[in-house]
Amino acid sequence: MDTPVEAFSPTIFQRLRCVKALIVLDDVDSSTQLEAFVNGCCVLAPGSRIIVTTRDEQVLKTATDSIHKVERLNDIESLELFRLCAFRENSSTIDYEMVLEATRYAHGNPLALKVLGSSLCRRPKDEWENVLKKLKNNQNLEIKEVLKISYDGLDNGSKDMFLDIAFLFNSSFTRDHAKSILGDVVEMEITLLIEKCLIEDDEGNELRMHDLLRQMGREIGTAAVEVISLDMFEIEKNVIVHPGAFSNMRNLRLLRVYYGHYYTDRNEWILKFKLSIPRALHSYLSTKLRFLQWDSYPSKSLPSQFNPENLVGLLLRGSHVEKLWNTRKVVYLPVLRRMDLSFSKFLTQVPDLTQAPNLEKINLEGCTSLVQFRSSLQNIDELTCLNLNGCSKLRYGEGMLRSTEELSESWILKLISNVLPYPSQAHISQKFAPNLRCLVLRETAIETVPPSIWYLSALVELDLGFCKRLKSLPTSICHLKSLESLYLKGCEKLKKLPEILEPMVRLKQLYLSESGIKELPESTENLVSLKILCMNECQYLEFLPNSLGKLKNLSLMSLYYCSKIQELPPISPSLNTLCVSYCHRLKSLPEIPSQFLRSLPKIPTRLLSVCERGCTSWSDYFTFYGCEKLDQNTRNMLADQALFHILSRLNGFSASGCRSDYFCYPGDEILEWFDHQTCGNSISNIVSPSNWNDPEFLSLAFCIVLHQNTIVLGTDFKVKWKFNSQTIPFWNSFPNLWPNKVRDRESSDHVFMAHVTKSVLRQKMDDLKWPNTCCTDVSFHAYLGPNESREIKKFGVRFIYRQDLERLYEKKTE
Repeated sequence: MDTPVEAFSPTIFQRLRCVKALIVLDDVDSSTQLEAFVNGCCVLAPGSRIIVTTRDEQVLKTATDSIHKVERLNDIESLELFRLCAFRENSSTIDYEMVLEATRYAHGNPLALKVLGSSLCRRPKDEWENVLKKLKNNQNLEIKEVLKISYDGLDNGSKDMFLDIAFLFNSSFTRDHAKSILGDVVEMEITLLIEKCLIEDDEGNELRMHDLLRQMGREIGTAAVEVISLDMFEIEKNVIVHPGAFSNMRNLRLLRVYYGHYYTDRNEWILKFKLSIPRALHSYLSTKLRFLQWDSYPSKSLPSQFNPENLVGLLLRGSHVEKLWNTRKVVYLPVLRRMDLSFSKFLTQVPDLTQAPNLEKINLEGCTSLVQFRSSLQNIDELTCLNLNGCSKLRYGEGMLRSTEELSESWILKLISNVLPYPSQAHISQKFAPNLRCLVLRETAIETVPPSIWYLSALVELDLGFCKRLKSLPTSICHLKSLESLYLKGCEKLKKLPEILEPMVRLKQLYLSESGIKELPESTENLVSLKILCMNECQYLEFLPNSLGKLKNLSLMSLYYCSKIQELPPISPSLNTLCVSYCHRLKSLPEIPSQFLRSLPKIPTRLLSVCERGCTSWSDYFTFYGCEKLDQNTRNMLADQALFHILSRLNGFSASGCRSDYFCYPGDEILEWFDHQTCGNSISNIVSPSNWNDPEFLSLAFCIVLHQNTIVLGTDFKVKWKFNSQTIPFWNSFPNLWPNKVRDRESSDHVFMAHVTKSVLRQKMDDLKWPNTCCTDVSFHAYLGPNESREIKKFGVRFIYRQDLERLYEKKTE
């Protein structure tokens, strides 16, 4: 409920109107939130339910008359839960009366029972007596006081950790996130807090603190404030901070002034700040600060009096700083791990970071005024991610380059040589651990990548996206043996890839979309682990080498809008997604491997399991939308294979709940196999199966032919069918079909084909109680989007039975 309703995609609400949904809104504390969500949903499909939980009954009264109050645990249930937490597997050594007395104080609240029981676990009898005495002395006992007993039993370090978490995190958080803010000690303390039931440990890396515990922690507080966390997203009015607000906060360890909801595009959140800060305020920053996050920090630099030697994290996103320190001295940052100055548009230089040996991540994205990177990075052995995305004015500085020279080969060469200044790998391994794993140079002015790039032997991700001056890559790039992802999207002047002189055993993703690539080298076959190859909108791409067919791990190849491609290379047997929409000059297809079409009678078990999870792959759709030059033989082959694919999918798992399949190709004829056809969009009086539960009945297939000029960007193909005088809608979305940019309209008609499994039909007919026996007429009406009057040229329907599969098998074995 932290997400504003207006931030939701309209598609979410469109989907909710078409499916029977169960929506749970947990711990709602605002009637405004609830009303906005309900109004946003408008009309839900019949049978849908919304369940809302809250601790404030008033929240519900404006939205519903049906309110259920959750009852507390009774005495027997309370005792059982308490004993489970207080004694675990061990037998009780505490008097039964003491156990019963402790249980009563929790008033049947499960959280209080768990926390109190866990706090007393393995405690001797005298400590039980002290706890019960404290509880008895409090005449107006509330749940918060019961919970606080567990807090009081912690040592000082655990108390500090509990309060830090209570103040810093509003909902769930990860161990890694907590560690990045609070340091390594978090591991041991969190384990203890979990044992005390003060933190819940979800599966994996997720942790959570119950709202009641968080509220209790925030109310405890201390006179000497150690943590301040202010989420500006939750502030509705302008806030003016008093000049002396920080003057006595000598123990302040964590300060977060931030905009917590990052749903807007890029850095738009910066404009939403409502905080006014006096100039004198920053001079009071505590020297004990371990974590400083101050989005839109208002000053030109951090105060000269501030000693940052205890900082683990420094985040000044969207700040007004021009340079971080107002001094020429190298600042000592012995424990700093993360520096984020992203979207600080006034920042002109980064300080020397040679005294920050533990720095792991540097984010300078969107620092459009940055012209100097003074640090040699020579001693930053732990650096794993350097993000320079959008630093379009960056130059090396310190007299090494002319003041007008932008990021170029010389800069990156010097950067790399400063990180790894030794000529041989042996010397590097002795002196350095070349741990840089992520290098983001997106939208910079780099023109060439130097051969010395291979020194970054630990590099996993290299992002050069939209480097519009980039002209070439070195052949030494094949020596990056750890590289898994290479992004070259939008590199307009990059006309070719270098020869891949030796196998790149880790590279899995290569993105070349919107680049100037004209062809790929035959040595591309050395990308032996490549799984994803994206070349969408490569308008100069004319040739694809036959060696692509040798890539045994290639699963996706995308060529949307590659308008000069006339033929495709042999298709790898491992390929399961091929995207060629708007390849206007594509004339024919290569021979398609049997695995690619999932032919009968054998369907790999591995692929079956993927289908049942409903993933989007070739098994779900294929589209040749806009491929108008395909010859007639190829079009006929696509039509046959679409039918073949539908029936193949149904073999052996007709009762599964896997999603429907979709097909699209240029054409204006419906296959004769569809035994109910019409010129137009309506078919009436079709005799439905005599028994919908008949195991012989498997699926329902649709086929339509659309006039090209009827297709509107973003529309969906829909079918309404009437059964027993009731109308049932079915919504077909063709994945990746509709273009995301306005293009010239095509002149060719297109065939669209889809099928719906019996299990999906059953869900649609659930309100009709899925008849065991019936024989009735069914009518179908097809249309596009919300406009039912839009022209559909032809329409066909067929009920699919097991005998259709048998005929297919017989035809295959002839």
